[in-house]
Amino acid sequence: MNVKALINRSGVIIYITIIVLAIIFNMLGFAIINTAVSNVFKVSYFILLIGAIMSFYKSEKKNSAALIFILLPVLLLFTGIPFKVVTMLIVCPLFFFKDINSLRKAAGILIYSIFITIGILGLLIKLEQFGSNTTIDQQYSSNKAYRTVTVDNDQGALGGNTLVDLEKIYFGTIKRPVKTLYYGRWGEKPKVLWLDENIVSIKGREMDIRTSEAWDTRK
Repeated sequence: MNVKALINRSGVIIYITIIVLAIIFNMLGFAIINTAVSNVFKVSYFILLIGAIMSFYKSEKKNSAALIFILLPVLLLFTGIPFKVVTMLIVCPLFFFKDINSLRKAAGILIYSIFITIGILGLLIKLEQFGSNTTIDQQYSSNKAYRTVTVDNDQGALGGNTLVDLEKIYFGTIKRPVKTLYYGRWGEKPKVLWLDENIVSIKGREMDIRTSEAWDTRK
């Protein structure tokens, strides 16, 4: 893998386009739900990362632009916090090479240190959050365009809730949360059955996913 080929004009345009699309994708709430697809992306990313690092080491002049790949796992949706932090930890030390000028070295170390700190704090907050969500059931509409996900929200001593969330499915792999259809008491296992493409039955109550508001039985 040639570093120069990665950072030429067309490469930069393609890379920026990918980042912009990833940001838009993320802001709209889309996420990849297929584990196999997610793993393919992760493996592909690490191959690119290793190639970039090898090229970086082989180059007579250490070009910090070769480390641009670190931004990819930060923004793409198929990576979790641990994956992002580990990748940043791998790349950050490369900025200590003496061949990189002081300004780029300082900027690179500062930027990635901030990302690593935010990532670690985010992971700690996630681990310390009181309660956890467990998916206990999922049902797809007849046309596979939507799915309902029944979630057990365990809040420890406070009990918890049972939720039935509605998601829009694209290409069988990408999902976007739409709304919560049902709020119930913790420990419930409401029976969910799709009657047609737009009507879903929850505990015997028919709900139109286009117009129905959330049904709350906790009161």
